[in-house]
Amino acid sequence: MQEASRQAARTAGSETLLSRLDGIMVVRTLSRHYPDPAKQLAQAPGGRPGIHPGRPGSGGNSPQTLINLAAGMIARNELDSVLIAGAETYIQRGPDPERVESALFLGIPADYPGDDRIGSTPLENQHGMEHPMQGFPLFETALWAASGLDLNAYLMKIGRMWSAFSQTASTHPFAWTRSPKTPEEIITPGPANRPVAFPYTKFMNSFVTVDQGAAVLLMSEAAAKACSEKNRQRSIFSAAAMPRIPSAS
Repeated sequence: MQEASRQAARTAGSETLLSRLDGIMVVRTLSRHYPDPAKQLAQAPGGRPGIHPGRPGSGGNSPQTLINLAAGMIARNELDSVLIAGAETYIQRGPDPERVESALFLGIPADYPGDDRIGSTPLENQHGMEHPMQGFPLFETALWAASGLDLNAYLMKIGRMWSAFSQTASTHPFAWTRSPKTPEEIITPGPANRPVAFPYTKFMNSFVTVDQGAAVLLMSEAAAKACSEKNRQRSIFSAAAMPRIPSAS
């Protein structure tokens, strides 16, 4: 996370941006347990201790949730610049191969915050939806029904979307998989692309046991103009639907 944050700052203009942040938000990691990762990241060399930290509960939606929350705070002039970061490291890092390091195998720590440690609600459990591979296919099936397309046409539609993702990854130096795939390769089951849960094949699923990090700097227009290089292309966050962060009181 530290290196990804530095890279994001260098891309925006300079690593010194990290010492001038108004906020840091961190996606909760599953591979390691950190009681307060936003605070730890703020206290890292080059960071800014004591600024507003934040993080969501567990879930695949949490990175986008933090982007939405940060954008809302900037739009309301509560903050001017926010770093959103996250990482997973399932690779054994210690010298002892017998020592268990992954949080998945260590179990839930006593100081785990929040009520999302199970990952599903009692209602979802009642209907057998305990894992993402049981929930997302249901959503996808509903989207297919709403599209009015026949199955082959709908599969090709999502295959083209995933193919575009793979094309982007193929040119990224830190992508886990850098081999571009065609829509047909992605949607067609085979020895290297087994069915996982209808309508998803292996190539449509994310790989959980990675050793990667990512960071995004979100700023107001004024802050971006002040720090970025002249005439540099900016990415504009246009809209999101999110409630405000609940009051601490």
